[in-house]
Amino acid sequence: MSDIWILGATGRIGRAVAAELATRQASMVLVGRVATSLRDLAGKIGGTPRIVVNNSLDAIKAELGQSGPVRELG
Repeated sequence: MSDIWILGATGRIGRAVAAELATRQASMVLVGRVATSLRDLAGKIGGTPRIVVNNSLDAIKAELGQSGPVRELG
């Protein structure tokens, strides 16, 4: 199964999505700007989510590109 990337993971919607995915034992990557907030979220939801700290869309795209092939929907 591929990782599910949650951009803005520490925001209101991101936290809710991460918590729900954690209950389903999904493999996920929490993406945000503040490392401590991402680590706190990871501790609260449990499991072993990967954490990516990035401030820009270009940096996130580069990180995604290094993670392997991305399947486009549509």
